[in-house]
Amino acid sequence: MGAEDDSRYVTEAILIMSTLSSTRLPEPGNWQDFERHTCVLFRHVLNDPNTQMNGRQGQPQNGVDIWGHRDCDTDRLVGVQCKQKYDAKVSETELRKEVDKALTFKPPIKEFILITTAKRDEAIQAVARQITAELASTDRPINVSVWGWQDVEEQAGRFKEAWQAFDPTFDPYSQRGFEELSAQTAAMEERILQRLSHLEEQLPPVGSIVSVEKTNREDTEIFGRLKALDDIA
Repeated sequence: MGAEDDSRYVTEAILIMSTLSSTRLPEPGNWQDFERHTCVLFRHVLNDPNTQMNGRQGQPQNGVDIWGHRDCDTDRLVGVQCKQKYDAKVSETELRKEVDKALTFKPPIKEFILITTAKRDEAIQAVARQITAELASTDRPINVSVWGWQDVEEQAGRFKEAWQAFDPTFDPYSQRGFEELSAQTAAMEERILQRLSHLEEQLPPVGSIVSVEKTNREDTEIFGRLKALDDIA
């Protein structure tokens, strides 16, 4: 394998990543669909087929729309709250209000995840981390997270059933394309690992100072190969 192989792998990776990035999940038209689809998603995310909706419309929910146990572990109860925000951001006040309600859920939850149709936002993620730290020293420690729509897309992209729940246009042709793309991505990852292993075999011994210095020079061929693989890994 030489520079030509590296170039081909990089090109394939760019094509696959471009296809993935252009595949968008349609946002649900109403909050009922949003909750139902999110429930399907979290059955897979939590690895708990018994993940379910919390009660029904009109009943008190204690800040939790969906609940389940991570990896079916009864000591790892997770509560999920769905918020349709679209372009509006989740405020710190809003997040803290939802967490306060979730603190009353019984039995106590270990994780609280606020799912929103708004864009992923670093500021509210920082607030979630701060709340997690604040609760760590109390009698109700909870790991708090906020998911933006990009997070929903990325997680749904891992599970065909979840993507199909969110996407009403998902048909047999789309499914076949989805499966082919997943297979291509897996094959690409395998080729990258094989190539990295091959390049590691070409690296000079650790004790060879001259060789190490030469390898670290940015104008050498092997540096270029390693840099290209690192960029797509």
